Amino acid sequence: MLYLVRHGAAAPAGSDDERPLTSQGRSQVRELVQCLIRSKAAPSAIWHSEKKRAVETAELIASGLGLPGSRSVVAGLTPDACPDTALSLIETFFIEQPSQSLMIVSHLPFLPLLASHLMPGCCSSGMVMPTAGCWFLDHAGSGWSLEDWFVPGV
Repeated sequence: MLYLVRHGAAAPAGSDDERPLTSQGRSQVRELVQCLIRSKAAPSAIWHSEKKRAVETAELIASGLGLPGSRSVVAGLTPDACPDTALSLIETFFIEQPSQSLMIVSHLPFLPLLASHLMPGCCSSGMVMPTAGCWFLDHAGSGWSLEDWFVPGV
């Protein structure tokens, strides 16, 4: 299983790299954690960008799932990154650990672009993912498919 997660709501002002989660953003992520627990999600790795809002989101998820040592900053997960590096890393991860699951905590417009490469014809790179939203992707023989999703407050 591959979980694509957008960070929670972040402060609108300040340096883009240092924008922290707002109290609403932390609440959204806690709601996501409850959904992940109900879904029995247990990613063996949580990759996130170096931007503060993604770091904080990943920390809350890892802590909430009892997986504090599972997260790490991975280059190429920033908002305007090209998905090629991430696609290669994802492929390697699942070749080396086929029975494990992976979570990527990142940003717009990167996440919909990544999803459109993983599932050609399934979604548009212009799709909007809400803050603290999560797409659950499963790999079935011929490629990735969207199995479920989470939108906070719904």
